Amino acid sequence: MLARFTQKIAQTFRPRSYVGLDIGNTTVRITRFRRGLTGPDEIVSLHQKLVVGDTVGPSSDAVAQQLRVLFQEHALHGVPVVVAMQTHWLFSRILTVPFTDPKKVAQVIPYETEELIPLGLDEVVLDHTIIDTREGESTVLVAAVPRDRMARHLELLAEAGVDPVLIDLDSLSLFHFYQYALMESAQDIVLLDIGASTSTMCLVSGGKLRAIRSFMIAGEALTR
Repeated sequence: MLARFTQKIAQTFRPRSYVGLDIGNTTVRITRFRRGLTGPDEIVSLHQKLVVGDTVGPSSDAVAQQLRVLFQEHALHGVPVVVAMQTHWLFSRILTVPFTDPKKVAQVIPYETEELIPLGLDEVVLDHTIIDTREGESTVLVAAVPRDRMARHLELLAEAGVDPVLIDLDSLSLFHFYQYALMESAQDIVLLDIGASTSTMCLVSGGKLRAIRSFMIAGEALTR
């Protein structure tokens, strides 16, 4: 009874509206998701080309200014924001550890990861998510973002007036949308997001995430 009551409270008071933000090399993509109370959920997507000056790409100041304008024009300030970080900015691995207890998994992840990334643990922001458990072991996706890269990303968001409640990988965002749209599918599926300069891929088997990849072959290379 208490568990059902707690679940009901969580469902009642969680935000009904979220904003997903993806800042690419040439485009800003925003998705607003509203949960329906009695009807279907509402999903609205916005795309904005980034203004490129004389440099190779848009400056952080220019990106922040465009973000401020977008959030003001579409009344997005005050709505919880989830930001997608590009997979090619970080180091990621899928590991198997002999535990299913989340606390034990969290304790061993730094030791399991230390030899797999080219930077020291004090130079990265390290996080993980358990993507599968079976027979006393867990399959874990581990991500390590260089601290200076994370700091620059947060500075840009702060300059734009965006205070994210969560920073996720763009590849995981792709997988989460698959779960939302095709929750009952047990097929082996490759999810592919082709951007302007990078592409992101997720391999899904039996409804579980099995691999993520990011590579520098994308729309610009394909249209040359």
